[in-house]
Amino acid sequence: MKIINKTLLQQFKDKNSSGDEWLDTWCLKVSQETWKKPNDILTSFPKAQILKNNSVCFENSENNHVVVVSVHYLTQSVSIQYVGSPHKVPHLSKTNHSVIKQFVHVMC
Repeated sequence: MKIINKTLLQQFKDKNSSGDEWLDTWCLKVSQETWKKPNDILTSFPKAQILKNNSVCFENSENNHVVVVSVHYLTQSVSIQYVGSPHKVPHLSKTNHSVIKQFVHVMC
């Protein structure tokens, strides 16, 4: 998968030294994937949270950071929508946020 909008990752890394290794590993793993449907993502990242509108949330439970992406299966790309605290995920409802906090702990 091609990763689009890596600027958000770099901005996050510039402000937060924790999680750098996890983000680098996540990027490497995602860039080596070929996803054609949501179940393909769950094969690679079993604890990822599949959201509405082809969005997916990955969480680094060690540092309490999330990466939310929009997946474009036809173009084989993921567009980074958000990197940061799960408490500030802009477009998730409180219900989804609580699901993420309880069940999503993606470790590379």
